[in-house]
Amino acid sequence: MSSTNPYVSPSAVPPETKTYSAGTRRLQYGEMFGFAFTTPNWMMNLLWGGLCMLCSGLAIPQICFSGYLWETIERLHCKETAQSSDFDINRCGDYLTRGIWPYLVSLITIIPVFMIFGMMFSISGLVAGIIASQGGEVAGVVAMIAFWGLTMLSLLAIHFALLPVLLRAGLSQDLGTAFNFAWMMEFIRLVWKEMLLGLLALAAAFIPTYFLGLAMLCIGVYPAIAAWFYASTHFNWQLYEIFLERGGTPIPLKARKLPVAYAAPRQY
Repeated sequence: MSSTNPYVSPSAVPPETKTYSAGTRRLQYGEMFGFAFTTPNWMMNLLWGGLCMLCSGLAIPQICFSGYLWETIERLHCKETAQSSDFDINRCGDYLTRGIWPYLVSLITIIPVFMIFGMMFSISGLVAGIIASQGGEVAGVVAMIAFWGLTMLSLLAIHFALLPVLLRAGLSQDLGTAFNFAWMMEFIRLVWKEMLLGLLALAAAFIPTYFLGLAMLCIGVYPAIAAWFYASTHFNWQLYEIFLERGGTPIPLKARKLPVAYAAPRQY
């Protein structure tokens, strides 16, 4: 029986619960590792990328190549292309503007991480020495192996935390919205399995890629690493698309003026 008292507070309306779906999209590893070679100009793209890797001690080439790759992710997302976009040396200013945001996020997050790991290494050496003096060399070796295992798990956890933050910074082109903890947790919750498998695949591919580059007169290591970054770019795009398919919250994109060659979106 409803009350007629006008001073009675109305019943609270429960907040709407967001629903998620399993989706049908899965990681395509072949497409990921072959992404660098999907354009006729792949050799020039790898040469430009390799040159940026060679000069990575300087911030500007690194930011430039990063911005180019983040723009590639957005073009894939907006269905403007289904292949790798070509690196245009005349658009380095645009690439720099695009790449500065994930670069700043990296500076903000990586410096504290290095400080923490430096402390962990110092403490681990001290602890291993104490254990070895008390329990013998075998105990010290076991302690170091346990520490390295913990370190690998910590690095994986850091990658899990940084990937969604970098994704938001690279696509939104905004530093303030990059550190959205609720969105980060939503992203990890929806695609944690794909993140784990993809990161392990990229980690496993890096070593043979590196040595393959060394086999090409050593200088080939830089284009080889650039090809690895193309694979990482395609992986990030796939993760974002899987996340959206499962009901994830989209990242707000900034309006941008495309070159004439890219002005007409590709239809599927």
